[in-house]
Amino acid sequence: MYRSLRPLARVVALLLSASVGSQALACYDVTFSFQNTTGVLIRVNTVRVFDATTGAATSYGVLKECFSGFTCVTPALNLSPAVVGDALTQVRFRIQPWNGAGWGPGAWTAWYPTAAPVCQLHRDYGPFTI
Repeated sequence: MYRSLRPLARVVALLLSASVGSQALACYDVTFSFQNTTGVLIRVNTVRVFDATTGAATSYGVLKECFSGFTCVTPALNLSPAVVGDALTQVRFRIQPWNGAGWGPGAWTAWYPTAAPVCQLHRDYGPFTI
């Protein structure tokens, strides 16, 4: 019985510590949607986000393939060290095009401004046009 309560106690402690104010709640379960207008299948392997609150950019590894003409969504990310309320003002993607025989070299897109930069749990940024 004691063992079965230990995970529950950890969850309760985590929730309490996040709501007490000594620690800010990490911005998690965030996705990025993008429309592929390149004319070829692409793979997004990194999302880079600029946090204007901290003045730092952080990269997050993803793996999302997207056919030309489609709007696709990255897997949900934990944007730590960003916290709820931070202003995530810009985003860019590292993409690789499919060249018929394999994935081509990766390249960064330009920086895209975010329409509503305040980070919230369970939100999507985008869609951005690639």
